Amino acid sequence: MVVPPGQYLVTAGIRNSNGDPYVYCKQMEFKSGDGIVMNLPLDIPIGALSETERIVRPLKEIPDVKLADLQGRPYNLKEVLEEYNVMLAFFSLNNEPCLRMMPMIDEALSIARDAGTVIWAVYVDPEGKDKFLKDGRLAGLRIPVLIDADQKAISQFIPDFEKNKASVLPSTLLINKDGKTVFWDEGYNMDIERVIEGGLSLLGDKKTGSAVATRAPEIHTEPFIIPDRDYLAEAERYFKEGKYQDAVGSYKKALEVVADDSNIWYNLACAYSLLKQVDEGLNALKKAVEYGWSEFHWMDNDPDLTNLRNDPRYKEIRK
Repeated sequence: MVVPPGQYLVTAGIRNSNGDPYVYCKQMEFKSGDGIVMNLPLDIPIGALSETERIVRPLKEIPDVKLADLQGRPYNLKEVLEEYNVMLAFFSLNNEPCLRMMPMIDEALSIARDAGTVIWAVYVDPEGKDKFLKDGRLAGLRIPVLIDADQKAISQFIPDFEKNKASVLPSTLLINKDGKTVFWDEGYNMDIERVIEGGLSLLGDKKTGSAVATRAPEIHTEPFIIPDRDYLAEAERYFKEGKYQDAVGSYKKALEVVADDSNIWYNLACAYSLLKQVDEGLNALKKAVEYGWSEFHWMDNDPDLTNLRNDPRYKEIRK
């Protein structure tokens, strides 16, 4: 969008299910020749939601869930709740949204620990442990993977699971030590890390002093100089045409404008990989991860990165 130079009040807003507005405002000045990237948060912080809005399903009592992990170690939900809050993430390898979101949930492990919370990934495919180990796409998860092959556990939480499994997975819920559901989210949510952070902030665990501070939502801006050419569009066109060396040049020009864009660094790594320039590709991929690239399951399977994955150094970046 192009606007004349001047002072502007930028606003963005959304309403909850009751019609109550949640509005973000930021006063800004636009000058000739300048560009600004704006990230507008069009979701309501979880702390501002009512209980019925943040919990998609009521849970009258805690189910008696007893499962084992990939090594056969037992996990008893009610026993663990005597000491910790528990976050459950039900998932399937047959569900693409699960493959995309489980690594994001895994990234919340550290802040969950700080909030006195454990995270369990509950694998519900009937093929069980053997399929999960053979598949390997989520082998990098740090959170324990519990096996629910007979689907008895998930059926206690979601009685209509078999009928609606395509829409309810992944299903993520947080239960506090009092047995109360703090939040319950179903389906793919690209902002699940912020949802989890917001949910943890509601715990307010005074015993451990581990309440997580929720980031105040706001309009984030990043100034840049508008270039004479659209280098990113140029790079993507070259890439689609198989002109990978030309794509590299344009991606590097685009990074001179926005140096911390993880997507551009990732695409640059793909171009280098296809040119078999492994050292340059690994350096670009490392930058992508440093600047926030978190789609590791895609990175592990992207055919454009095959040449980089064949190098032992790839595993170091993957960590």
